[in-house]
Amino acid sequence: MLGRTGTLGGRCRFEVQQYRSLSSPPPPCEVSRLHYPAGSGSRKYRVGQEVVQMSSGQINRILKANEYSHTLPRGPASHGVLGFHSNMLPSNYPGEDRRSSATCLPGCGGVQFGVFDGHAGSACAHAVSQRLFYYIAVATLPLKMLAELERAVEEERAVPPLLEWHKHPRDHSHPDGGASSFHSLRNYWQERLEDEDDEDEDEDCGRVTSALINAFRRLDYDLSVEAQVHLSMSSPRRLSLPGEAFSLSSPLRVALSGCTACIAHISNGVLHVANLGDSRAVLGVQEPDGCWSAATETHSSWSGMTLGSRRHLLLERRGRVLSVLEDQNTATHLLRHALGDDGYGAVAPNRLAKMLSLPAELARRYRDDITITVVHLNELDL
Repeated sequence: MLGRTGTLGGRCRFEVQQYRSLSSPPPPCEVSRLHYPAGSGSRKYRVGQEVVQMSSGQINRILKANEYSHTLPRGPASHGVLGFHSNMLPSNYPGEDRRSSATCLPGCGGVQFGVFDGHAGSACAHAVSQRLFYYIAVATLPLKMLAELERAVEEERAVPPLLEWHKHPRDHSHPDGGASSFHSLRNYWQERLEDEDDEDEDEDCGRVTSALINAFRRLDYDLSVEAQVHLSMSSPRRLSLPGEAFSLSSPLRVALSGCTACIAHISNGVLHVANLGDSRAVLGVQEPDGCWSAATETHSSWSGMTLGSRRHLLLERRGRVLSVLEDQNTATHLLRHALGDDGYGAVAPNRLAKMLSLPAELARRYRDDITITVVHLNELDL
């Protein structure tokens, strides 16, 4: 979901939302005498007379368990990003979603945000959340910087970091492929060095658009190749061991499960959004009367936009940036309203409590995992 609002500095909000989640499920709340129809396919349920109402403290512990916020330092290095809020609420156990956020350090730089919805488990979503940003960085780096990376590897020197990650302590808790991942990434930049001639050093929309598409395609290709190599190098005895071929980090499991992805790439005042699958981003503009309007900014494959193209909206809407929220974390605020909205813009505590107290085996029938990232944007302070 993507939103923006203008104020004294022309501030914006950009929200990337995906329904499903990463972390371990929140602690179950004890709500007595919840009755569900046995053997019925209906999603209706009834609550007994002696239900114990969840307290606001219990609700907040569940909603805030995975919330995260980060503020970027003002200046050119932030690329117009003030900061972001993020949150995740699982219904699957374990959760099948991942989220990522990072700043590209070398070259033209930029800030990247992503949400990933895993299919048949979290293996592919995890791998893509760990690796796609590196592929985008390699796809956008000038060739001279790629040559410096290659020299560092050849001379066995430390390779300068490409990304500075911004993550919740519970995020990225599994191995990311290690040596095979780096080998595939190095092959990618080596091919760029061999295949490309001179390039335009300017940060134009066409170059970034092409880089995003190439990064998506190349990582998809590498995941398939790694699975084939893993399968060909594994002995029949090893593959026959229970769980060996399909361990969480197995290249075979990663390739066979799959995931969706929605990425926001922001660099020097230019915003690109790329997505595959049913992930979406939405642009919201706060009107002078405080109301919000929204427009979908992603389609079935990818789309992009420039902040400058809408800068006049920011200048017209100077004033207070954010309305009063129930939560300091705006992703949590959206999550609270998504589950407990009463249809009139307010939260119904009983509805919210029922949605959060569903047993794990039934929660997935009533709601999906939810992942929300809200990115606050501003005009560049150059």
